[in-house]
Amino acid sequence: MDTAALHTVEANGITLACRAWGPADAPSLVLSHCRGADGGDWAHLAERLAEPRVPAGCTPPTCAATGTATGRGATGPRR
Repeated sequence: MDTAALHTVEANGITLACRAWGPADAPSLVLSHCRGADGGDWAHLAERLAEPRVPAGCTPPTCAATGTATGRGATGPRR
């Protein structure tokens, strides 16, 4: 189901239609379509991207088991 909010944006005398998914304060991502297509073509993907997420695993550049990801070099012997 397409749960997007429909908007129009005016720029340089041109009115563009756009759809927005997810919270307004979330990071933005622009998905563009080609001529003859429709913004609804992205609905299946945009709805999934708008779902709340919890990051898992290590987040670069702090994956510092050896210290190399932090740019400081190794902090001790590798095991």
